[in-house]
Amino acid sequence: MILSSDQILKADDLDREIVNVPEWGGDIYVREMTGKESFAFDEWMDENKDDKKRLVRGWHALMVVLCACDDKGALLFNMDQYEDVKSKNKDVLERVAKAAIDINKLGSSDMEDEAKNLKGKASSVSAIG
Repeated sequence: MILSSDQILKADDLDREIVNVPEWGGDIYVREMTGKESFAFDEWMDENKDDKKRLVRGWHALMVVLCACDDKGALLFNMDQYEDVKSKNKDVLERVAKAAIDINKLGSSDMEDEAKNLKGKASSVSAIG
């Protein structure tokens, strides 16, 4: 069967999985990022590459904003809520972000290693500055 552009654009092609978040009172879904969301993620990482503290402290919340969704795949948050999401429990954000990293095949160990490396650099920079 040859697909039309309309069929392609209407296709639900983003995988989702449930993440249990008892601290928030239940479950949420995380899903794969769209091309646009992936670009936003890359852009945010690039824009913040020189601000190590912001990068280390912000990427978990960013993954939640870009990947937490309802059962139909509609995002729960938008970028205007990024700072609000950052105010949530860091352990919860890390757990949800890990699920988002896994479903997006970003390589969670690579992301965690990068965050640890940046965290070390950020603390040494703040100790100097």
